[in-house]
Amino acid sequence: MSGAARWLGAALALAASALYLQAFFSAGPLPTRDPRRALLLAATALMTMVITARAAALGTVPLFSPFEALYFYGWLVFLVFLLVVRQPNRISIGSLLVPFGTVCAVVGCFGFTPPGDVNPIFRNSLFAVHTLAAFLGYSALSVACAAGILYLLMYDNISKKRIGALTARLPSLEDLDRLGHRTVILGFALLTVGIAAGMTWAWQEWKVVWIWEPKGAWVLITWLLYAAYLVVRNAAGWRGVRAAWITTLGFVASIFTFLGTNYFFAWGRHVF
Repeated sequence: MSGAARWLGAALALAASALYLQAFFSAGPLPTRDPRRALLLAATALMTMVITARAAALGTVPLFSPFEALYFYGWLVFLVFLLVVRQPNRISIGSLLVPFGTVCAVVGCFGFTPPGDVNPIFRNSLFAVHTLAAFLGYSALSVACAAGILYLLMYDNISKKRIGALTARLPSLEDLDRLGHRTVILGFALLTVGIAAGMTWAWQEWKVVWIWEPKGAWVLITWLLYAAYLVVRNAAGWRGVRAAWITTLGFVASIFTFLGTNYFFAWGRHVF
């Protein structure tokens, strides 16, 4: 049953992605009524069932392979998008986030294996807080990245006086900047909670507060990038284009933390 739900959820997400992309690239104003959000809600609901069943079978959050982590991440991207990006004038954000989350979910579907034995240390509630907060943080930062990319696209079109149908369908520069800033604050706060929970968990299990391995080092680099963004935005007034570039580059660092370290530095305690 969970296998059918997993693939049906991925299929619905693919259909929603196609509709979001069609709405973004079609001529004329963005349609306000079509089944794209309903399809995404249905896909997210099915993915929630799959992840809940998987977590119950494992006795903890299902993050014991890169494929599980991708599927989990795609689910959270959808969830954060549905909860945070709700205004009709921000529909274009979905043209970036929904296909991104769909790719994560579909690739993740291919790597599911039957649940195996789980080391008791991963059933510690701090492990669940550590991973869930970190992944929620990455998902919020993906919204900031999408807002930053669209800000740069909008700014380029306006500066070159290309005020066409695409520009008319995008949110205002002020709205994109505000959305990016708020989701960076949310993502940074969640990432901080995840790091703090991970440090506490590491002390309980290994009597160390920081595990110096590739993923741990890149988490710290990513956290420092977003901390720098918040400092320069508030202290030096960096907004607009410079803020959009920082949120975009920061998300590249977070993706490398999440995926790149698994493939380029395949060692350490972090298996996701």
